[in-house]
Amino acid sequence: MARPTKYSEELVNKICEQIARGSTLLKICENEHMPGYSTVMTWKNERKGFQDKYARAREDRADFRFDEIDQILSEDMKDMVAVQRAKLKIDAKKWQMSKEAPKKYSDKVDLTSSDGTMSSDQSITVIFEDAKKNNSENS
Repeated sequence: MARPTKYSEELVNKICEQIARGSTLLKICENEHMPGYSTVMTWKNERKGFQDKYARAREDRADFRFDEIDQILSEDMKDMVAVQRAKLKIDAKKWQMSKEAPKKYSDKVDLTSSDGTMSSDQSITVIFEDAKKNNSENS
């Protein structure tokens, strides 16, 4: 059977649904019933409606990864290898989330003033919650 190459809303919705549920476009396009990667990229670059749906699906995938992190954290980890594996998974998912939905999940700190400029005489105080808690416990 030949791969589909004709654009359709039904096919776009299937692709975006799979992305939103955590899949990658590469993985989706490996399926012989789906269009090839280059076909989907052409659609994304040429069709505004698909661009919007694709962008939203990637943001939704970041939320899916957030839920996966909660699931990993709730698993019972009895040995150090499992803990390290979980930490690696979480760090990778957090990085991916920060790239897919930076406004929601990025660690970026805005150092500009309300007018968009940055003054060299501005100072910032950063207090980490753990450090703050430890300092109050040690007092």
